[in-house]
Amino acid sequence: MKNSVRLIAIAMLVASCTAGSVGKDNQHVELEADSGVATTPGDIDTAPGAGGPIVVELVPTNEPECPAYPPEVTPIDPGIASGAECRGACGADCPDTCRSIPAQEQCLEWQSADGTWHSKTCRWDGLIECGSHAGCRAHDTCYDGCANARFPGVCRRGCDATCVADHGAINCYRWWGGDGPYDSWIAYGPGVATVDGPYDTTCY
Repeated sequence: MKNSVRLIAIAMLVASCTAGSVGKDNQHVELEADSGVATTPGDIDTAPGAGGPIVVELVPTNEPECPAYPPEVTPIDPGIASGAECRGACGADCPDTCRSIPAQEQCLEWQSADGTWHSKTCRWDGLIECGSHAGCRAHDTCYDGCANARFPGVCRRGCDATCVADHGAINCYRWWGGDGPYDSWIAYGPGVATVDGPYDTTCY
């Protein structure tokens, strides 16, 4: 009889422990919404033998930076040894024949680890475009190379002579003043972007 009572007591104790364990496993651990960690049951694990939950922190994706220049826009000041600007344009530096062009905008978006979409708009002002020609581009490259020459002035006169020999005096004279003929236009920018945002939404 004593053995039977003992067996019944053990059985009741095992059943009680099992029910308590199930109830504990089904508990939902509440976390602060602004804690930066996961709050769904799938993001909570239990360490073997630890007897408690481990909260797995979600690391958000990196926010993209606005580039200094929009696509297909080159620096007004490339920071080269000669100190010259608007390389490839016909004329000295950025001549008066360059013209202003509208500002450009680009929307960037990214998704954080909690699934929220974010976006911001990059804007570039102060853009210009200048007429260019293969003869002007070659002349600028030659001039820039003269910055490190032993006799820069003599070197530049050689660049001028090469332009005349390859393209004729009339064309070279017009190019030196920033005039055409052109074979293309090159866009230039100051390398500064302003940012609007970020916002908790996609670009579209």
